[in-house]
Amino acid sequence: AVERADAAQRLGLLLRRRYLERLARLWTPVLILNGALDPVFGPQGEYWAASCRQGTHVRIPRAMHLSNLDRPAAFSAQVAAFAGRVARGG
Repeated sequence: AVERADAAQRLGLLLRRRYLERLARLWTPVLILNGALDPVFGPQGEYWAASCRQGTHVRIPRAMHLSNLDRPAAFSAQVAAFAGRVARGG
């Protein structure tokens, strides 16, 4: 069990580094949107958003990893609100 946990942690670090580097290069606004109950990415949303030049993090209450399926109306509302703010320049 320890070996699996260690392997998962190493894989997580590799993926995080790769995506954080990519996010840091984006010049557009970025929305990091995840479920508040997401055990993998939920606790790290602020971290991911902070790696972006113009990052925003939003958690959807009572949603897991697939927040677009768990809470589709809330997910869509957050995406629409973000797109509206970007379109207005804010």
